[in-house]
Amino acid sequence: MPQLRERDAGEARRSVPATPRLQPIASMPAAPSIAPAAKPARRGASAWVKPIDKLPPALNGRREAAGGDAHDNSETQGRRGIAAKSRAAGRLIPDEDVPSGGKAQTGTETQPICGLAATIARIVELQRLRKFCITAQSRCDRSIEALIATVALDYRPDVMTPAQRKALFRRARDIRKAVERGGKGQIRIDTRLSNALSPILPAILLSAASRKHWDTYRDKTEGEMGQLAGLLPVAAWAQSIAGFGLNNLAILIGEIGKGRAGNGIGDFATVSRLWKRLGLAVFNGRRQQRVKDKALADLHGFSPVRRAEVFVVGSVSVFMAQKPGMTYRDEYDRRRALTAPRVAATADLPKGNPQRWSLRRCDMDARRVMTKALVRDLWIEWRAA
Repeated sequence: MPQLRERDAGEARRSVPATPRLQPIASMPAAPSIAPAAKPARRGASAWVKPIDKLPPALNGRREAAGGDAHDNSETQGRRGIAAKSRAAGRLIPDEDVPSGGKAQTGTETQPICGLAATIARIVELQRLRKFCITAQSRCDRSIEALIATVALDYRPDVMTPAQRKALFRRARDIRKAVERGGKGQIRIDTRLSNALSPILPAILLSAASRKHWDTYRDKTEGEMGQLAGLLPVAAWAQSIAGFGLNNLAILIGEIGKGRAGNGIGDFATVSRLWKRLGLAVFNGRRQQRVKDKALADLHGFSPVRRAEVFVVGSVSVFMAQKPGMTYRDEYDRRRALTAPRVAATADLPKGNPQRWSLRRCDMDARRVMTKALVRDLWIEWRAA
């Protein structure tokens, strides 16, 4: 029996075809060149997918029942031509002004072809990209500054106070800027510091190059946001406000969002709701803010990131550009004069008491009230347009 098994195994091995030898890489034929795919004739189609001319019978019945393909509808093509001419002329057709049947049907959904809602939706997308660019820029700078503090500045968090750590990272930031500028900056790089930085100098320059790409992408994104903001019905009003302009208008529109019906500010029935959306509301005498209590947190609905964007627009950009006698500078001065007596009246209260007022609190409060006035006027102008 063992002999028969060995004989059968030998016959089985002889019946298996021999594996061909692999050719050396040098003798293998060159890979055929692949021509680039042709540009798709239809917008949004994939370059490597061939359009389908004939549908399967199962889908063809649905197409006939729906009255034909939306892309083959001559009426739809005519409306697209109107939208294209409007964009070329620099004028935006609101959704309600699109001719009869001016929305392309896709199954059971209705999507606008061109109009105010499409512009707002695009601005919201670009604002999301802009914030991502800012985050990437910050990551590049903060990470390389942490490396500088650890390698060149002897950073020891276990024995340093918060004030010392803050001062050390401020020095790391100045060193980073000086290296990126070729040794020119607010800090002088001596021999000892130069020797300490030599191992990580390539990393600093590489981080600066990486940051440059995000700077360029952010500038491009903000440029497109400004162009789209010029098509909005309040563009002329925004340009008339010192420190506001189209770019800041686009940022506010992006933070406000598309709204329930896609009309942005127009979907807010009252200005109080718009204030709450932007983190400017007041609840029970307290400004809208982050709170630990879950019930109060649900009431406030506070978004720190969104409030930071609104702060830069109103409390920084607009406030710095407003001169005495201008509309929003007067709003700031009136609020500041109202809260100024509270500083002396609450001076005896301990620090951290919510009833205590300081000069800084008066300043930030007046800037917040000024920003609320700006948002109020934006809401009024939008609904009037």
